Amino acid sequence: KYGAIFSALPFVIFSFVGFESSATLAKESANPRRNIPLAVIGCGAFAGIFFTVIAYIMVFGMANDTATLGSSSAPFGDVAARAGLGWASVIVYLAAMFSVFACALASITAAARLLYSMGKYRFLHRSMGLVHDRYRTPHRAVLFCGGLLAIVCSGMLPAGMLTAFGLAGTLASFGFVVVYLMLCIVAPMDLHKSGEMKLRHIGLGLVGSALMMFVIVGSVYPAPEYPYNILPYIFFAYLIVGAAWFARLKAKSPETLASIQHDMEG
Repeated sequence: KYGAIFSALPFVIFSFVGFESSATLAKESANPRRNIPLAVIGCGAFAGIFFTVIAYIMVFGMANDTATLGSSSAPFGDVAARAGLGWASVIVYLAAMFSVFACALASITAAARLLYSMGKYRFLHRSMGLVHDRYRTPHRAVLFCGGLLAIVCSGMLPAGMLTAFGLAGTLASFGFVVVYLMLCIVAPMDLHKSGEMKLRHIGLGLVGSALMMFVIVGSVYPAPEYPYNILPYIFFAYLIVGAAWFARLKAKSPETLASIQHDMEG
């Protein structure tokens, strides 16, 4: 039982992914030091409260029959049917469709902003750093992200929607967990450099780092079932490729990295 809980931890993190997306738009914000923390903390807090309330309602609606709820392919529909509100499931799943679209749109926006910065300074192909003549948006980066998302989703459909969602979500979660871990380590150091660090910043960084390490260790031990057991190693191979690319750029053009850092910090 505990092994199943540990292997599900990356997927739990994936449920919260997106609360930090506003940070990629700090340069476009009128007052980023005020607006971005409010957006990030507010989204995280709202998501946590929302998930807790909905989980309680669903378990209560199934009369604490968590086994049936966990094995259901349509949990909202089952809860609504048991409550005699079968028509409500249509509204719930319609809302879910809009939510999926909104999530995809937010992901494309955040990813395109990062690709734009990397393309602008030739970390990626220069086409990623171009903007539309009229709308002044990174249209090629947006189109690339949208097209890639469509290809990946279409290619995974034969595995089944739930399986595809589980595999893609778990693999993507490793990336977010590693980034969150690095932020917990680097953020206090960055505050120290600017002379703004306080004791609570160190404490929060340590707590956050410990929690992210717990998720990382729990994703590989005890080993989950196939194919989830190979996902951490696929992601690790991806990290090695990225590190090699970074090392090559650093040796060849260190000023490019400095420009990217300046652009991202705004």
